[in-house]
Amino acid sequence: MYKKTVFSIVMALLCLSFTSYSQKWTADLRPVELGEVVSDSLLDKPLKVINDPNGRKTTTLRSHKGKLIILDFWATWCGACVSAFPKLDSLQKLFPESLRILLVNSKNTGDSPEKVKTLLERSGNSGYELSSFVNDTVLTRLFRHQMIPHYVWLRNDTVLATTSSSELSAEHIRSVLNFGVFKPNIKKDVLDFDLDKPLFFGGNGGMGDQILYRSQISGAISGIASQTLATKNKSGMIQRYCCLNASRIDLFRLAYNAMSIPRNRIYVMSDSLNILQRKTEDPRNFCFELICPPSSIDIVKARMRTQLEQYFGWSVAQEEKRVVCLVLKDAGYRKSDSGLPVGYLFNSLESPNYIRGQQLSLLINYLNQKLSLPLLDESGSSTPVNLDLPQDLTNLPALKACLEKQGLSLTEQFRTLTVLVFRPLNKLQVSF
Repeated sequence: MYKKTVFSIVMALLCLSFTSYSQKWTADLRPVELGEVVSDSLLDKPLKVINDPNGRKTTTLRSHKGKLIILDFWATWCGACVSAFPKLDSLQKLFPESLRILLVNSKNTGDSPEKVKTLLERSGNSGYELSSFVNDTVLTRLFRHQMIPHYVWLRNDTVLATTSSSELSAEHIRSVLNFGVFKPNIKKDVLDFDLDKPLFFGGNGGMGDQILYRSQISGAISGIASQTLATKNKSGMIQRYCCLNASRIDLFRLAYNAMSIPRNRIYVMSDSLNILQRKTEDPRNFCFELICPPSSIDIVKARMRTQLEQYFGWSVAQEEKRVVCLVLKDAGYRKSDSGLPVGYLFNSLESPNYIRGQQLSLLINYLNQKLSLPLLDESGSSTPVNLDLPQDLTNLPALKACLEKQGLSLTEQFRTLTVLVFRPLNKLQVSF
C-alpha cells in the first residue's frame, strides 16, 4: 500500500511538472519582435540540425551564447537563398569566434532533411562552416516573416534587426561586435497579406496609398446617392474619376459625352438580324472608378470607354437615324388663365400639374425623361407659356387631349435624330 501510494505521488508530480512545462512552452511561442529578448526556455530548446561543425544532431541557441547570431531562413527552392551561401560562409570564416550564422529550413517549405543535406553537399558545402536547422516549427513561429531569405540578428539574446541579404556585410558585423551599433534597413514583411484576396481590399497589403493606376467596376452600393465626381490636382488634371450607382446606359452616356441625348433616343442592337430596339429601362446600377496619373478629361473618358466595353461587351456610337417621334406644334395656342402661381408642377398625384410663366423647353426636357418616344418642340414658341397638364404626364392620350384643348397638337411623325446605339462586341451576345 505504501509503495503504491509513493508511486502515485511521484507520477502525479511528474504529470504536474510536464503540464507546467508544456503550458510555459506554448506561451513562450508567441512571436519575438524587434528589440525583445528571447526567453530562456527557447534559448535552451534543442533543435534538429545537420552539417553541424561539431557533429551534433541537435543544438540550442544558448550554445552560441556571447556570439552575434544571424539566423538565415531559407528553402532549397529559393534561388536567392542558395546564392547567398558563399557570402555567408565567407563572413562566418572572417569572424570564427564572434559570429555564428545558422541556416533555418522551416517545415512549411516542404523540404525534407535529406533534400537539404543533398543540396548542401551538391553545392560543395564540404568547405562551408554553415549548419542548418531542419523541419523547424519553432524559430519560424518566433520570428515571423513572409519572404525568404529572411535574416534575424540576435545579440545578447535580443532581436537586434531583421534584414535582407543586402545588409549582410563585414562592416555591419564589425559595427555590432565592436560598438553594439547597427542601423540597417529593417526588413518588415506584411504578415497578414493574403494572396487569395484582391490587393488593398480590406487593407490587404495596405490601404491603397501605393496605387498608381486602377480601374474597377462594381455593383451598386446601397445607402449612397447616385453621383459623379472628379478629383483634380493643382493643375486641374484628373487623378480620380468616380461614378456611383449609375445604370449601364448612363455610364456609357457619360463615357461617350452623350448625357445630352435623352434616354428615349437610345437603341440596342437586339440580335444578329441588326434589328434596333429602343431601350429606356435599365434597372441594375453599377459603380465605376478610375485612379490614374494626372490626365485630361478626354483621356479619362477614353480609358473609361475601354473598360466599359471590355466588361459589358458592348460598343456605343452616336448615329443619325430616322425614327418615330412625338412632334409638338402650335395649332392656335391659347394661354391658360386658371390663376395658378408662376412656376411648374409636373409629378403631383394629388394637385393639378401645370406650367406658368416658364419656357416650354422646361416641359419638353422633363417629358423626354419620361416618355418612350422622343418629343420634339416645333411649336415655334419663344415666350413663357401657361399650360394646364394632366395628372399623369406619361398617359399619352390624356396628354394629347389636354394640350389640344389649349391649341397645341402632339402627333407621331418621322424625324432624323442623333441617337445612341449599343452594339454587342461579340455576335453571340444578344442580351443587354
